[in-house]
Amino acid sequence: MSAARPGRILRTTLENGLRVVLAPDDCGPRIAASVHYGVGYRSEPPGKAGFAHLFEHLMFRGSESLPDGRFYDHILRCGGEANGTTHQDYTDYYQAVPSGYLEQALFSEADRMRAPRFTAENLAQQLEGVEKEVREATRERPYGGLPWPLLPGLLYRNFANAHDGYGDVDALKEITLDDCAWFFDTYYTPGNAVLTVAGDFSPEHASELIERHFGDIPARPAGPAVELEESPPTADSLLNCAEPGVNRTALAVGYRLPDPGHDLGAYLAHAVLAMALTESGLRPAGGIPALPMTTSCGFFGMLDARDPDTLVLTSMLPHEVSPSDALRALDDALDRLASPDDTARQASWARRRLTIDHGRAHSDLQSRCRGLGRMELLFGRAELLDEVPDHLAAVTTDAVAHAARTLRGGHRAVLVMVPGPQRTRPRTVPPAQDDRSGAAGQPYRDATVLARTSRGPRAVPGIRCDAAPRYAGIRDQVVGDGLRVIAVADARTPAVEFRLHAPRVASLPPHITHLDAFATLAAAHTGAVRRMRDLGGDCGLGSDGQNLTVRGHVPPDGVAGWLAILTDLFTVTGATTGLDGEAGEAALLRARRVMAGSPDRLFTEALRARYRGAWHADSSEALATARLAPDGAVLIAVGALDPEDLIAQVRAHVEWPGPVRSSRSRPAPPIGEERFSLPAPGIPATQIKLCAPEPPGDPGDPARYLASAAVGLSLNKRVAHRFAGYGGPECELVAVRDTFFGHPQVCLVGGAPPELVDALLDTVHEEFGRLRREKFAEDELGPVREFRAGQVLMVFDSPAALADQLLSGVAVGRDPTWLVRLPRLLRDVDASRVTEAARELFGGPFTTVLLGGVEELAASR
Repeated sequence: MSAARPGRILRTTLENGLRVVLAPDDCGPRIAASVHYGVGYRSEPPGKAGFAHLFEHLMFRGSESLPDGRFYDHILRCGGEANGTTHQDYTDYYQAVPSGYLEQALFSEADRMRAPRFTAENLAQQLEGVEKEVREATRERPYGGLPWPLLPGLLYRNFANAHDGYGDVDALKEITLDDCAWFFDTYYTPGNAVLTVAGDFSPEHASELIERHFGDIPARPAGPAVELEESPPTADSLLNCAEPGVNRTALAVGYRLPDPGHDLGAYLAHAVLAMALTESGLRPAGGIPALPMTTSCGFFGMLDARDPDTLVLTSMLPHEVSPSDALRALDDALDRLASPDDTARQASWARRRLTIDHGRAHSDLQSRCRGLGRMELLFGRAELLDEVPDHLAAVTTDAVAHAARTLRGGHRAVLVMVPGPQRTRPRTVPPAQDDRSGAAGQPYRDATVLARTSRGPRAVPGIRCDAAPRYAGIRDQVVGDGLRVIAVADARTPAVEFRLHAPRVASLPPHITHLDAFATLAAAHTGAVRRMRDLGGDCGLGSDGQNLTVRGHVPPDGVAGWLAILTDLFTVTGATTGLDGEAGEAALLRARRVMAGSPDRLFTEALRARYRGAWHADSSEALATARLAPDGAVLIAVGALDPEDLIAQVRAHVEWPGPVRSSRSRPAPPIGEERFSLPAPGIPATQIKLCAPEPPGDPGDPARYLASAAVGLSLNKRVAHRFAGYGGPECELVAVRDTFFGHPQVCLVGGAPPELVDALLDTVHEEFGRLRREKFAEDELGPVREFRAGQVLMVFDSPAALADQLLSGVAVGRDPTWLVRLPRLLRDVDASRVTEAARELFGGPFTTVLLGGVEELAASR
């Protein structure tokens, strides 16, 4: 299976050594830009462990033309996103914005490559942020440090490969501004970086902008390459740690991988082997069911590091399985896969699955941009990203079997975490080294000099708001017994994304846990998950307490198999799944446990129970006859498909069991100014929901869409101002428009410490009063328009995101073409109509529900 969309890849190198990769693609209305620097955890010298990660944080805090955090100005304005990550051999910075913001994206990346600003205040703030991040990842999270960053210290001896990339926080506090200047001058040079731009742009225009903003950054020599080479391990290594507050033993195993730069085929054979091991799991002796196992080529993903890299396997062990038992089961699995005759089927499935997973992961605009830059920096060929499927197809069964034999005969590192009263971890802090000469022995500049250029701060460029989304092809049609099918062609992925929204399950009792239980048992009875995996895809059944949903994907040649599963889902009943028996009771118990920890589900059930109206009571007969109703259901398909053909396949392959109508009435949300509270021991702070029925109108009305965003923003500004002096958790409310059992409603959802709940609700009612007295001004709405229009464009970044958003929109009654039209509609609607829409949505009485942290209140406000 070849890549679905290789696309055009153009490259050039500027005079200062900066490598540039361009991947133009008009499948979406946005662009992504990334800069990969050839510096990561393995570049850190002894005494500076964790510096690369800390430095990544610092690079967002300001530069000569964008001081004091202004790097994010254009991101926040256009509804874009930006971030950075630190890996073994590189650090990447990336952003995705509407295509009209291309120049601002390039300007911001160039400005911090040219003249970053490091201040004592920013360094202290970022040290605090990094300390919190490290604490959450390694101390507060159960099994923190497994497998990374503990496992490398067992498998490797070279400091660069073995040390903890998070570092020691106390040692990091000794970092100075001079250290920051040294690190920047040594590693953040144009010749040690790759700039990648992907998405909707003209290569000629992008090249001109890149030369304008990056071309005058002076060339500097980069620091010497880090010595990574070391011999394979000569013996197994083992580390036992204790972990409090857990009830299972965790196991992580690491093996050395072949060098992907010299033998990509052998490396990918190990990737196929790892996927086959994931599918088979661990099978301990004694009739114990197979244990799930997670595998990965690399700590951060496939082809994410140079040699040496690690094949990682992790598993959670039940009480009856010891680590030794699990390791024997792993050896047995490798022995089985070491025979080509026994490996053929698993290897074929694993190749197919890896190809689909790789294509789906990089069908996202941002992921594709980052992947191209990563391949260029690590392996010198951005094109490798699109060639991986063909390389996987060339992996033979013999190569996979050979990989299994290699692991079976080699040495490994084993990390075990057992339940214990106190946490135990190894602690090794190497002696500090002070070698801060610049690259090739050149002196480094101090932080003050770094932040200034002879030209001085530069003017931030303007924008061109001309981005417009579109569909390559779309069909919307009702088939069979009322199923609506929406099919959208999208060539970016080698898969078809499926989403099913079913708001009706005939005769099912109204308690939301019954729907959860029905979804669980229907998935088990039909074998939907296993069958989708056999097809090379995946799926999950679930519910939000109101609607049953199915999310998944399959390769194009698996569509018929998926539709057979869909037929079974429409045919299965409560009786055939066991919903009316012991299995149903067990499923209901699990669903109640899930609901107890979910504010959304507790809110829904509280309102449903209070306003259930004519809904009938539970009964065994109702449970037995429960069945998914196709009338009102919507099937979304986005990806490598022809819309006409997809609908024809649905007609040909889905067998309808006959008319199924839901006899259950579905009353509208409650109307009235009422407030009530519910205890919720598992919910932190106090969760708040104010809701009211949405007045009749067009669900796609851009004025209402903009009004809910504007009210939410205005309200939270007022809340932030009122509670600015409070030192506890934040108070925040988000405006949401959704449905209550099929009926549109408008809500404010959020939380507050119990002692501030009344003050927060008073602030809400003050904001409602302001809405009745004042109008939105155009200068107030302008930023909201731009931000929301930019957020809409984000959903076109990937087929999966588009399928999700289509599902959400259609579920509340919006036409599928609404997404394409919405950015223009938001720009055209006037402020007076938005004010009117805000008063329609938020001018009536609201029901208030409080969860947790407050006593039961029956009185209305």
